[in-house]
Amino acid sequence: MKKIITNLFVILMLLCTYATAQQCSDMPTKEKLKNAAKFDEYLDTKLHFTSEQKNFIRQNRQQYRRDVGKILKQMQTLHDEIRDVYLLGLPKYQADFRTAGKKAQLVVLKQNAKWVRDERRKAFESILDKEQKAIFDELKKEFANKNKDCNKI
Repeated sequence: MKKIITNLFVILMLLCTYATAQQCSDMPTKEKLKNAAKFDEYLDTKLHFTSEQKNFIRQNRQQYRRDVGKILKQMQTLHDEIRDVYLLGLPKYQADFRTAGKKAQLVVLKQNAKWVRDERRKAFESILDKEQKAIFDELKKEFANKNKDCNKI
């Protein structure tokens, strides 16, 4: 009986860890990209976008998806290549040596994804007028406080 309870507890802990990691992930996922339209609607109710702003936001998001999609594909390929090296059964120091270049490429790709995200955010903020910018700054603070718990993990 103790073994069953222990196994259930371990499974529960793994599920909780997985759920928390999904909520706090910084990288864009397909689910996050699908929810972007809902987020745009939420922002529209708060900021009252003009039709030109809505068109710009839509085009901006499409460009973001294309750019980040390319980067994510490259990252996935590198992750697969790194995993394959470690699955060869080589000693850890040899596998680390063989994958050092690929790991460096991953760091560069992560920086590129962050740069793309930051550039898209700056472009978005550039189309806002003063009133919208003030409301948006308050929303950012609200979301930062809401997501502060994710950074503690």
